Amino acid sequence: MKIYPAIDIIDGKCVRLVQGDYSQKTTFAENPVEVAKKWEKQGGEFLHIVDLDGAKSGKSENFAVIKAIIEAVNIPVEVGGGIRTLEDVDKMIELGVKRVIIGTSAIENPNVVKRAVDKYGEKIAVGIDAKDGKVAVCGWEEVSEVSAIDLAIKMRKIGVKYIIYTDIATDGMLKGPNVSAMAEMVRESGVNVIASGGVSSLDDISALGKAKVQGAIIGKALYTENISLPDAVKLGKEIEGSPYDFISGLKFDEKGLIPTIAQDAKSGEVLMCAYMNEESLKKTIDSKNAVYFSRSRQELWEKGATSGHYQKVKNILVDCDCDAIVLKVEQTGAACHTNNYSCFYREAVGGILEEITTGRNIGEGVLYDVFDTIVSRKENPKEGSYTNYLLDKGIDKILKKVGEEATETIIAAKGEDNGEVVYEAADLLYHLSVMLVDKGLTWDDIFDELAKRHK
Repeated sequence: MKIYPAIDIIDGKCVRLVQGDYSQKTTFAENPVEVAKKWEKQGGEFLHIVDLDGAKSGKSENFAVIKAIIEAVNIPVEVGGGIRTLEDVDKMIELGVKRVIIGTSAIENPNVVKRAVDKYGEKIAVGIDAKDGKVAVCGWEEVSEVSAIDLAIKMRKIGVKYIIYTDIATDGMLKGPNVSAMAEMVRESGVNVIASGGVSSLDDISALGKAKVQGAIIGKALYTENISLPDAVKLGKEIEGSPYDFISGLKFDEKGLIPTIAQDAKSGEVLMCAYMNEESLKKTIDSKNAVYFSRSRQELWEKGATSGHYQKVKNILVDCDCDAIVLKVEQTGAACHTNNYSCFYREAVGGILEEITTGRNIGEGVLYDVFDTIVSRKENPKEGSYTNYLLDKGIDKILKKVGEEATETIIAAKGEDNGEVVYEAADLLYHLSVMLVDKGLTWDDIFDELAKRHK
């Protein structure tokens, strides 16, 4: 879990508020740049900066200070407050901001978020600040009627990957975070949740870790020295664990290699077979691009480095004996040097090899894959799983979601954005799959009925 030291700025100074109340302001430092350098020196890996003047006025008021901070440190920075338009986002990205947080506009003008995500991808986050589960805007001075969870789900559907979720009641109080609210947001939203508000001890960080949040923002507790940043960062890393932990259990051969199959993550088509050693596997994990070991050249090679036909790794699977790996990948171009999509482009027929067509063919199979995953979750519940959350709530909750998604699909179809129709229809099919599993039915039952009607 990543720890985000917070720097809130009013009038160019580093401050903290109590429950977002601008009248309850404490100034902790005259120079936020020095605070940023301090947090970096103490091991901070990612700074969280909020222009509180901007959040209130609707435009960046402390741009010069933010610029100075970015120029003074070598760690990434995320910035929120007063970012209302795509032009505001552009300016922050050009400044060197790693992640731009959009708050009020997510409610008032969600198209700004969509355009920003389309342009910058994961560099865009949405800040959701809630009072009693309802979204607050304009520097927390106004509370809307929009549910925080509903807004998060809406943002996920337009491509947002990160939500900074603040429980205003706990912010600045040093009485602990609203762990249950954070856990619910993680379960319901399906995005990376960064928790904000109330963190006052290392125990609070541990509790948030159990809630499966991606990160925790710490503000007042650092300034009052209730928490040591080095201790918090260390604990965050322990909670997260090393992505390499599983490697020690793999059975590499006498040459230190393990056979690796690359499989199309969408269609399931087998693309190629190669080998990895421990170093190439670690590089694959770090870069999320497939890196193999060449037995003929005795060196590492990144798939696509010369051809441009990269393999973006989505999942790493290990077999039951821990002596083989499957990479589920998004393949760019052809996987095979013969320019076939798959290296397995020949089929043994009657004792001879005949060439066959290879390439993506998702078809109805993905419905079965989704269905099988839901069945697996039912039989082997997974903590934090949204599917298990639905199944535990029972048929009434599932049917409510089916109805909601059907309505949203209809609304989307009335509009001009076909991409939104695709998002909503996919959500509908997923929730229908959950309903079928709960009722003991399968997609085959549905397809059989359709086939009867077709005849």
